[in-house]
Amino acid sequence: MKEELSPVSAPRERVVREYAPLIKYIAQKIASRLPANIELDDLMSSGVIGLMDAIEKYDPSRDNKFKTYAEFRIRGAMLDELRRETARCGDRDLLAEHGADPELQILADGLHDVLEALLRDAGHRRDRKSTRL
Repeated sequence: MKEELSPVSAPRERVVREYAPLIKYIAQKIASRLPANIELDDLMSSGVIGLMDAIEKYDPSRDNKFKTYAEFRIRGAMLDELRRETARCGDRDLLAEHGADPELQILADGLHDVLEALLRDAGHRRDRKSTRL
């Protein structure tokens, strides 16, 4: 039976090599439910980053195995990257649609709404004053 590699005492490169099959397995499992344009290599790269994060943050005094913790961090890093990529694609679509920086467009739309509300409120106050006279 193979003993679990300790991320605390082993060199980082060795831990990454040891857990590479786990990263690939998780990436394939996630990719099977995604569109074909999502690259397996991109998911695996995110998984390596998740593994490195797990190595840094693993607390051996807690009552869990490193492999369990690493799986959680690897999957989380992959899902986070997918969310970021989805947000970037949405920003690009908004940019193409409006011809402006999406963040600036959202800010401008919000300011416009606030200004309209203030003007409406000021108009209501003016109407109330004129009815009292």
